[in-house]
Amino acid sequence: MPTRWSFGAVASALTIALAAPLSAAAPAFATDPVTLDSAYVLDEVDALSTSDEAAANARLADLYASTGVDLYAVFVDDFTNPSDRNEWADAVAYDNGLGQSQYLLAVATDSRQFTISADSSGPLSEDQLLAIEADLKPFLSSGDYLGAITTAADSFETALTGGSGGGGFFAVVLLVIVVAALAGLVLWIVIRSRRKRKADPQAVSLDELARRAASALVATDDAITTSTQELGFARAQ
Repeated sequence: MPTRWSFGAVASALTIALAAPLSAAAPAFATDPVTLDSAYVLDEVDALSTSDEAAANARLADLYASTGVDLYAVFVDDFTNPSDRNEWADAVAYDNGLGQSQYLLAVATDSRQFTISADSSGPLSEDQLLAIEADLKPFLSSGDYLGAITTAADSFETALTGGSGGGGFFAVVLLVIVVAALAGLVLWIVIRSRRKRKADPQAVSLDELARRAASALVATDDAITTSTQELGFARAQ
């Protein structure tokens, strides 16, 4: 069984003061490790509105589409059986069969704690996960739970791809440059062939040269498309 570890061990860094302090008369509840459902977000305490929960699920689905990594978010009032936040999050991960590329953000709103459970063989390093948790603290402290999930997804994408979508834009720009260069090459071949044709009546016809150039252009475009797809598959893995 893969080893999982969470990053809530350093209380001074990872224990947070969440917004909306509890009323003295408010009842306290505790939650055993939960069972995840088909959605990315499991909100046991109505920390998110219906629209915010839908937006959070959509953002986490986009994260998977762009990186191949799942991030689940669970909101409960308090952690119990076990009460340690790290053990609780890891228990949820184990019980739900989370794998190497599946992460769990667990937030206890009453006890004001959170942690991220990760597989030790996953694509993100300990330093990267600690940095992500640091990114989340301001949002969780202010009670902006949707902002926390959105920031987590953004931080995961940046850590996994080296940027927030910039790689895809660069690939498109590179493809445009290559196609423009090939178009210029075809134009140069046509102009050059016209000059040769005047001096050599036996030269290859313009139609034949155009056909050859077009074939070369199609072959190059196919190669670029294949390379782009392979890059996408490699990122997903």
